[in-house]
Amino acid sequence: SDTKSLSIGTVTEFKAAVRKSIAANYSFDESFVFANSYMIDGKNFDEAAIVSRLKINLVKVVLIALYEDVGAPFYCEVYRQGLYGKGLQTILALSWWGDSWIAEQKLEQPDMLCTVEEIYQAAKYMFSMGQTAFLDSSERHDITGVILKDIKSKYFEGCTAADAEGCHTDFASYDYDGLALLAKAFHVWLYDQGHSLDEIDYNNTSPQIELYEIVKNMSFLGCTGQVEFFSETILDCERKGTFSVRQLLGLALAKGDQGWYGVVSFTNNGGFAGIVPWEKIEWQDGSSTYMGSGKGWRDTAPFAPASYGSDAYGLENVPIDWIQCADGEESNGETCVPCPPGTRGEGGSCKACGSGKYNSLEGSRFCFDCPKGQYQNETGAQECRKCTAGFVTNQADLSTCRACPAGQFQPRDGE
Repeated sequence: SDTKSLSIGTVTEFKAAVRKSIAANYSFDESFVFANSYMIDGKNFDEAAIVSRLKINLVKVVLIALYEDVGAPFYCEVYRQGLYGKGLQTILALSWWGDSWIAEQKLEQPDMLCTVEEIYQAAKYMFSMGQTAFLDSSERHDITGVILKDIKSKYFEGCTAADAEGCHTDFASYDYDGLALLAKAFHVWLYDQGHSLDEIDYNNTSPQIELYEIVKNMSFLGCTGQVEFFSETILDCERKGTFSVRQLLGLALAKGDQGWYGVVSFTNNGGFAGIVPWEKIEWQDGSSTYMGSGKGWRDTAPFAPASYGSDAYGLENVPIDWIQCADGEESNGETCVPCPPGTRGEGGSCKACGSGKYNSLEGSRFCFDCPKGQYQNETGAQECRKCTAGFVTNQADLSTCRACPAGQFQPRDGE
């Protein structure tokens, strides 16, 4: 993350989600995640050191909450250290990087030690997640009546003009729906409910409450999907948004060129593909995955990525280290391997046997108590040690041997 407030807020929410997942017994190595979290100050950015640590620590998936001015030098360094390729998948949590962000940042930061092609090589196939912008549909906007794909084409006609600053589809599409919503709310308040603009002043709060209730109960198809609002107290008047997953699959060198390509839509209520169906996912080794023509939610399991229909293909191309390994196994970065003796496998990771326990088997889900007359005072043991003559073990503590009580004896080792 960089030091901008929205980036910090995004990372804070992500860390809260990690802790919530851990509390729900999902296997997640919290210490590894937080040990490989970095706050980047754009004015004092040692990208070489950060990328080097990611490489040394064998980090496979990186969630990025950066603006383009920091993201471009980061990917330049990823290229320079050769970290790109199947060994690393990056996910952009802030989705508003424009299609031509690489070319724009190279112009703004000409001293970067990479060409636009090299930055693209390192960033290619990255995912981004954010609000859905400009549905490419033949349906009409419920308020303005304009065909949705015509709204999109008209915007691009303007934002790619010679005197325009560029295209920012995420903000522009929400501005359009926001203005349409505001106009509709005032239309209902003025004409359907018979109010007057003269009622609006700094002392009369009634118009504010009345307009608030109108907006909260509105529902319409806009260029950003279905526009509705939550009514629950904790989410009062929050937008029920439609989100998009996209991939960077093109090097956009000029305004209007396409760099980001849609993969699928997502809503909290309906799951995946309710608005925009699944498209093919491209991987860095040239393989691809299509999740299927279905939609909604799908359960998944170790070695079984969620399938959205019998027409899905390429599920075997999902990198194995993205999938939780079965109990008794953990990932080595390429595949799932059995846990070694002295450990037990749980939740996709191997954990050392505690004191008083042992495991001599490979791929075991369990560690075992030391037998009577034996002990183990170290962790990660493959076998237990025998107590010497005159000593015994206590089942309440198998990490040590205790001398026989007064008046008793024990003549043999391991008894």
